[in-house]
Amino acid sequence: MAGWDFLMERQAPIGAQAIVTNPPFKLAGEFVAHALTLCPKVVMLMRLAFLESDKRTPILDGGKLARVHVFRKRLPMMHRAGWEGRKSNSGMAFAWFVWEYGYIDKPTIGWLG
Repeated sequence: MAGWDFLMERQAPIGAQAIVTNPPFKLAGEFVAHALTLCPKVVMLMRLAFLESDKRTPILDGGKLARVHVFRKRLPMMHRAGWEGRKSNSGMAFAWFVWEYGYIDKPTIGWLG
């Protein structure tokens, strides 16, 4: 939605139980941290490299990261509508990251085929 800034939201829509999105990579940490203030469950599709950061320690080791579902194969790249060129795969590994309010154990990891 043009002109809409998720990071400026102050509450989730009434009745929302989860926030599920693919955040912009350069703002992924901020999106996760903000979403955790709005909703009890946060699910983000992100690069697996999201795990490789000291800066994100509070949201990775803060106790709410419950699961990481890693794709076994690289995801196909997205193309604009009507794209007739070659369809290629991304060179990056992706995963679904799942945070849950009240979760206090170490996260589990699984694979998606």
